[in-house]
Amino acid sequence: MELSVRDFSFRVFWVGLFVFAASYYLVEHRWMPLEMGLLFALGFLAEWRSVKLPGFGVLNPGEGFYLAASCLYGPLTGAILAFLSGLFWDLKKGKRHEVILFNVGWALMTFSLAGLAFSVGGLLGATLVYRLVSGSLQAHGEKHFSNLALQETVNHQVKETLLVTPAVLLMCYFSMTLLELQAGAVLLLALPVELVYMYVKTRELSAQLRTTLRELESTQAELVATGRKAALGVMAAGIAHEINNPLAAAVTNIHMLKMLVHNSSAKKSMGLLEKSVERCQDIVSRMLKYSRKTESGSGVPCLLPEIVEDAVLFCGRKFGPEGVELKLELQGCPVVSGDPTEVVQIVSNLLANGHDAGGSCVTVGFQAADGVVELIVEDDGEGIPKELQTRIFEPFYTTKAVGSGTGLGLSIAQGLARGMGGDLKLSNSRRGKTVFVLRMTEF
Repeated sequence: MELSVRDFSFRVFWVGLFVFAASYYLVEHRWMPLEMGLLFALGFLAEWRSVKLPGFGVLNPGEGFYLAASCLYGPLTGAILAFLSGLFWDLKKGKRHEVILFNVGWALMTFSLAGLAFSVGGLLGATLVYRLVSGSLQAHGEKHFSNLALQETVNHQVKETLLVTPAVLLMCYFSMTLLELQAGAVLLLALPVELVYMYVKTRELSAQLRTTLRELESTQAELVATGRKAALGVMAAGIAHEINNPLAAAVTNIHMLKMLVHNSSAKKSMGLLEKSVERCQDIVSRMLKYSRKTESGSGVPCLLPEIVEDAVLFCGRKFGPEGVELKLELQGCPVVSGDPTEVVQIVSNLLANGHDAGGSCVTVGFQAADGVVELIVEDDGEGIPKELQTRIFEPFYTTKAVGSGTGLGLSIAQGLARGMGGDLKLSNSRRGKTVFVLRMTEF
């Protein structure tokens, strides 16, 4: 039966307390207030300067000082120093009660057993026991507190052992040597603690700076591409306006010619020509319609089937016989309240993303209940990796190549949806099925 987090923490605590108490009767203890105080001060500093190395774990030189106390002055001393110093920082950081309880039990058990091992196997034996006990407890702790597989936490602890053990052994050895020479000399150990801390932090800042520079360069390129697209949009609206009048004149003249010509074959050709020009007029009128921004918050009635058709038009030839299959399941869709210009922008973005997902079909459907209408856009593409799903609505975040995506589409679309009193969410994503839901209110 799987233990709860609370039961697991209590079990570690009580076992640690038992081992701590037993060590009192098994090994002789020495009480050296000055030396112990110096080690405690160094442990306090080390806990403050402990650093996390990505992919490995936490490098805490304080564990070397606690191990030195267990070896020199007995298990009780090392366990008490580790327990008190760790407890202070856990409380200061506001950690969960279960985590604090686990850490107390971990400190009592680990350094009590290490002190006992020193009396039998010397420094190497104490270090080996320290790492085995510490790693085993931490692996099970990660399993319970982070809901990870035990094999994963064990692998992580093996990697952390390679990093931590040499540092702990060196700190412990130097501490014992300096304490045997002169108690005050142990304060020199503050220097390597600071050096390690500054080295790791400098490396982290350097890596962050390089990452930030790469992101800025990418963002700059994306902004240039966005500016070009915006300019093209303004140009397209101007061109549409300019050719609208000639198209109207062309339709009128074709209609007059049809009345003058009596040849049936010629009339048929003119009829086809008239339909083609009217189709061009329809495309131009839609472009003009969506180039005019309606007043924000106007909440006019929007027919989603018509808006989706317009969005498909703006997507060009991405869908149809020459592109990805598009299924529209919008029969009986209620009228929604919103800004048609903004809704078509949202839907166009979702359709374009569905097309670019690498699948063969994009389906657009809906569901309505209690005055809320949800437009559902689903594709059967590659899906969005789990680690990226929380970032796809961030501005300028994109997985596409520079120039292919600005990283603004979903961010803007979500902002527009919320501005209309609705929302845009990623409902589900895995290989073969990605679902976006546009939530709107019924008119």
